[in-house]
Amino acid sequence: METNCYPETSDRDAICALMRKLYDYDPYTFEHCIHTALYTNVIVDFMNVANKHETNKIVIAALLHDIGKLEIPIEIIHKPDKLTIEEKKLMDTHSIHGYEIVKSIGLSEYISYAIRDHHENTNGSGYPNGYTAEVLNMGAKIIHVSDVYDAMLRAR
Repeated sequence: METNCYPETSDRDAICALMRKLYDYDPYTFEHCIHTALYTNVIVDFMNVANKHETNKIVIAALLHDIGKLEIPIEIIHKPDKLTIEEKKLMDTHSIHGYEIVKSIGLSEYISYAIRDHHENTNGSGYPNGYTAEVLNMGAKIIHVSDVYDAMLRAR
């Protein structure tokens, strides 16, 4: 008998509440998160790298990967010009904020780490911690690819 691999009702409610809050704050980021989750699901399915439980965790992390932007001033998120060094440093904190938000609602470590690490590069040149491939979970790696892919497709 297979156990349920979908989030518990309270987790679903918390995820939906966060996504509603993100939509109200910045519909563009909300849409980007939806696209990133869809691309992530396709990649995981195509590569056959995860069972149903891990796939769901990865897709949930992709859906919430930019939730930390709730803590970034909207003027910076919507700035049409290149960010200053200070603004870029502030923007780069969104993955840590996302990690903290997701941990505070009790989602799994796997999800929170994938959110925290979705801007890490496998060679250690990413942020926020400069982790390499050996440290990153599969979710963070796939979300990174999906995130960049969606960013390349969309006008900013």
